Amino acid sequence: MKIKGIFKTGFTLMEIMIVIIIIGILVRLAIPRYTHTIENSRTAEALDVLGAIRNAQMRYVLDNDGYTNSLTNLDINMSSAGRFFTFSAVSGGNPFNAVNDIIATAVRTGGSYTISMTENGTYSTAGGSGYIPPTQSQEMGYTPPQS
Repeated sequence: MKIKGIFKTGFTLMEIMIVIIIIGILVRLAIPRYTHTIENSRTAEALDVLGAIRNAQMRYVLDNDGYTNSLTNLDINMSSAGRFFTFSAVSGGNPFNAVNDIIATAVRTGGSYTISMTENGTYSTAGGSGYIPPTQSQEMGYTPPQS
């Protein structure tokens, strides 16, 4: 723009405000998707650990004719697990009956939801605030919920 023979360069206040508004709209759309994706990955990690606990429980049953309710009795290393979830082994009922007992649980830090793993590798969830994980039992091959 030319004012009294002098060229002025730069952006007007209106141009800067429009750019800031556009950036704000993009951020508002991106943040929920980002947090949903992060929570999906944390849930998938919890399902992997629950699967390891389930496998360790199955090995424990072969040696002891029953489940344990202590992770320390299982032959797995839980030192790196537990950043986002608190894991526990559950001593289900009789491992030789046809009932599909819960043998491991993961409680989300902050208590927003719980994931339970059963003897046959299916899981179910309870609770939820903010992100709600899958609510129906699914096989261990985890598929993220539809958004």
